[in-house]
Amino acid sequence: MKQEWCRHPRARRGAFGFVELIIVVVIILGGVLLYINLTASADKAGQEAEQAAPAAGAPLVAPASVPGKAVRRAVSMECQSNLRQLRMLIENAKGEGEDGGYPPALTDIKDAASLNACPVSKEAYHYDQTTGKVSCACPGHESY
Repeated sequence: MKQEWCRHPRARRGAFGFVELIIVVVIILGGVLLYINLTASADKAGQEAEQAAPAAGAPLVAPASVPGKAVRRAVSMECQSNLRQLRMLIENAKGEGEDGGYPPALTDIKDAASLNACPVSKEAYHYDQTTGKVSCACPGHESY
C-alpha cells in the first residue's frame, strides 16, 4: 500500500491555513497603517508650510500629498532652469554691448521676456547690473 505524504484532506485541496491567512491580514493592515501614517505626516507638513508661506510671501503650489510634492518640485526646478537660462543670456549679452559690460536690465536682453519671473512666487527675479548676477526672492530658491 502506497503511503501519502500528508493524509489531511484539506492539505490536498490547497486551501489556505490559518497561519497563512493571519500573515496576509497582517501584511495588508501594515500597508494601510503605513499609508495612513505617511499621509498624516504629509498633511501636517503641508499645514505648517501653509502657515509659513503667507509670512514669507510665497503661495503654495499644491497640497502636501505625494503628487503635490512632485508638482512643487517640478515648479521649483522650472525656476532653477529659468535662472540658468537667464545667466547664459546675460553672459551672451555681455559681449554684445558697446562697452562690453552687463546689460542694464533683464528687459534689455533678447529672448528673456518669458523668463523674468519665478513660476512659484510670480515675483520678478533680482538682477544686479554691476555683477550680472540673477537671483530669486522666493524662500528656498536662494541657492539656485
